[in-house]
Amino acid sequence: MPVAACRRGRWLHVASVAGRTVCSALQMTADNLIAQGQRHEQNREFAAAAESYLRAFELAPTDGRLPWEAARLYLYFVPDAALAVRWFEAALPLLDNPFMARDTRYHLGLAHTFLSDDARAAVRFEEVLADTPSHVLACIELGKLLTRRGDHARAKDLLQQAVLHNNMRSTLPEMFPDGQKGSGHAHALAWMNLGRLALVAGDDEALGQTAVTHLLEDLDDHARGMTLANEARAAGKPHSAIVALDGLLARYPDHENGGELWFAIALDDLKRLDEVVEMATSIAADDPDWAARMVSEVLRRDSAHPAALAFRPAAHPS
Repeated sequence: MPVAACRRGRWLHVASVAGRTVCSALQMTADNLIAQGQRHEQNREFAAAAESYLRAFELAPTDGRLPWEAARLYLYFVPDAALAVRWFEAALPLLDNPFMARDTRYHLGLAHTFLSDDARAAVRFEEVLADTPSHVLACIELGKLLTRRGDHARAKDLLQQAVLHNNMRSTLPEMFPDGQKGSGHAHALAWMNLGRLALVAGDDEALGQTAVTHLLEDLDDHARGMTLANEARAAGKPHSAIVALDGLLARYPDHENGGELWFAIALDDLKRLDEVVEMATSIAADDPDWAARMVSEVLRRDSAHPAALAFRPAAHPS
């Protein structure tokens, strides 16, 4: 064999070995950075974890999971929605798993929502639903967005679809907007936003009553019932607020905040003095002090109110 050829062959062999060694060293470094990121996550150092995953991505630029993990942290834990968009977009073309790609589009829609970019958010949610019409959270988020836009008919349809499809847990992304997991949370989101559509954005009393009933009976969620009442009142819809409170107080008659809000709305917003006296009469035996206060407030507004003047508080037990 000629000397030149022999030397060339030895050089190619050495270069090949060196290349494998460098590649292996880079992979080890990327693996170390991933492990470092995981340790940061365990310590709730989320920004540092995201930086570790992105440094690993520089060394392993075909691994779409790395920018995806960084984007997840930026969206839900840091939070920085703009960086979440950047790195979910970087991950998307690298993802071979169609289910992960679909949920990445959902996360992108949510990130755009956090950035108040409803146009881009709608595009991403529509992409998800074109692929998987039963994607519960995409139905909910696009329903919320369309409620803001005033497209109440389609918003209602999407939110009702979310309720119907909620038993399909496989359609739910890994992480929820507030870090919770499970179909019970999605159920609450769907009914809460149907309640908002009906009682705050629109005037659908029947749908509002149904939403409140499901929140209270299915989920025992009196806090969301109160939220609907407060939001309806703030939107200048005291009648809708009363719808929510009537449902709340039917299930939780001793709910103090609910009773106070019902009293304030009936007395000052709706001027339903007769109803306030009727309520006072109905609770007088169980809560004479509260009943007396209600009647006193009626008389303060109408000193000649006949039913209030005729009211006799129950005697305190001796």
